[in-house]
Amino acid sequence: MSNDVDREADIVMASNYRSNVLKKPMVTFAKENTVYPPAGIFNTFRSNEDRKTEEDKVFWNNVLEMPDSPVLQSQAVSNKSLTSQVGTKRIKQSPSIEYIGTFNGPPVRKIQSTQQVFSQAATLKTETIDEAMRSVQQAFFYHETCIKGKVSQIVTNISIIEKKWVMKVELSDFIGKTLVCEIDPNLLVKYIGMTTEEAKKLKKEGNQKAKEDANQRMNKLKKDLVNKQLLFTLEIYADSGQCPMIKNIKKISEPDFYI
Repeated sequence: MSNDVDREADIVMASNYRSNVLKKPMVTFAKENTVYPPAGIFNTFRSNEDRKTEEDKVFWNNVLEMPDSPVLQSQAVSNKSLTSQVGTKRIKQSPSIEYIGTFNGPPVRKIQSTQQVFSQAATLKTETIDEAMRSVQQAFFYHETCIKGKVSQIVTNISIIEKKWVMKVELSDFIGKTLVCEIDPNLLVKYIGMTTEEAKKLKKEGNQKAKEDANQRMNKLKKDLVNKQLLFTLEIYADSGQCPMIKNIKKISEPDFYI
């Protein structure tokens, strides 16, 4: 009888042991090898990526909207991966990302014409002959001035001396003071339309019509100078033995006059 009881006990213990051995690996395998992510982790990763994309958009929008900012310009210069040109630019940070924007180039200096600088209504500083002579006493070597007046007479007619055009005139300002001056030889070349070498060649070999045209230009110059209100740019020298030089002549009505 006791042997039967012991045999049944051994059978029960063996069955319990077998069930425990078969069940334990299944539970252990599930717990140790299967990893379930916490709830909402994918949403967290996605939100981080979206935030990074939004930050990139904000940065590049600021770059495109404020090209003149020195900070942004320095960033663009220091980033060697960016390629740019003056004007409309294509900026490449990687082969798959492209940004198109407009950047300003270096400042361009605007050059104004003389008509923009000196209008007809602008006040031009002029001196009388007496004021100019007083100013030259304080000047170094010579005094440059502008005198409003007329040529009261031609002292020396147009001639050639030492391969240069020479012409002396007497200026008279609006108060009647006079000053004898020479006209700059380079200015006479412009008015006459030829150099002294060309004039000598024309005198020897030129045809009659060309000579008549040259005489007409000289006569017109003398006629236009006398008894007309003009603006004269002068260089008056501190050395009293050197004749003042007329460097430019303009009509009072010309808006582009300047010294």
